Amino acid sequence: CNAAPSVMAFDSSGKLLRAWGGPADPGWLEKKCKPAEGCIWPNSEHGIYVDHNDNVYIAGNGRQPVSPNSAWTTHKQGGDGFVLKFDRDGNFKLRIGGTPTAPNSNDTNGGWNGTPLMFLPADMVVDPTTNRLYVADGYGNRRILIVDAETGKYIGHFGAYGSNPINDEAAAAGGRWMNDYLKGNKKPAFFRNPVHCVKVATDGKIYVCDRGNNRVQVFDRNSPELGKPCSNPAGIAGKCGFVSETLVAEKTDTVLPGSAVSMNFSTDKAQSCLYVGDNTNMTIYVVNRSNLQELGRLGRSGRMAGEFHWLHQVSLDTKGNIYTAEVDNGKRIQKFLRYGADGCSGTGSATIGGVLKK
Repeated sequence: CNAAPSVMAFDSSGKLLRAWGGPADPGWLEKKCKPAEGCIWPNSEHGIYVDHNDNVYIAGNGRQPVSPNSAWTTHKQGGDGFVLKFDRDGNFKLRIGGTPTAPNSNDTNGGWNGTPLMFLPADMVVDPTTNRLYVADGYGNRRILIVDAETGKYIGHFGAYGSNPINDEAAAAGGRWMNDYLKGNKKPAFFRNPVHCVKVATDGKIYVCDRGNNRVQVFDRNSPELGKPCSNPAGIAGKCGFVSETLVAEKTDTVLPGSAVSMNFSTDKAQSCLYVGDNTNMTIYVVNRSNLQELGRLGRSGRMAGEFHWLHQVSLDTKGNIYTAEVDNGKRIQKFLRYGADGCSGTGSATIGGVLKK
């Protein structure tokens, strides 16, 4: 079979509407993604986001290419350390970042045209109220990066508990999450790789998947300290823009794949639910956003319909239907239909991934 272009747009029934981009789209790289104009395609795509103006953002988490002469190697300079911005038809608009060879979670201007240099970013989201782009940076760096979505210029960045600057060496020396967990330290002062997702709620709360630490952290978009130099190693709520956190399947012993891999909000006005994907236990937790308690679960490990193998992304449409993507050899998207009210309430388990109440 022939590989499809890297970006494919479908309607809600699964009908293909358009496709473009990447080495499998004949002539596209030569005509629409020219290095002289700043466009280089990632060696391994990871993360796609469409903003309120139909701009399409794509990141990559490919390290330095093992087979630099392969037709699928789209650049040879270093790792994927950038986010690309296109219009809905695949016309290039902007590159943020470059091609680093090592992490630097405090870089502010080392990328293309003075934009911040990332290292293996995983996910991104645009806040429509400010036009700020938040990047989960990611598989190599250990931060949330904030840039102007129009220009790509640096605005700020933060690590766990809102701290800035970030000590990459100390984080790397921390080893696995289970090293801390067995010592009773459930509040490591750094993000562990990968920092895998970032979402912004309509009330200004920013949610981060700290996948390597099996947790979700919450921050306040409106805090004047968020993204600025600030120290909060003890994880004090209200300091450095930090709001709260919750562990997700805390006993999971892993560096990869980790637990909190992706999340999204319910479509009611209050966005009262969080749907949190767990890439190790292969399920989606339904979480009350007001108190971060688990209310229920969707799916389990397996290959059948409604089951997951390497669950990796969770999204919702405007009707509240849930879409999931699986990687490794899962290689599929599933759709779960929404029935009944679109709100979220009730008292559940205070421990996400624990034993549910009967």
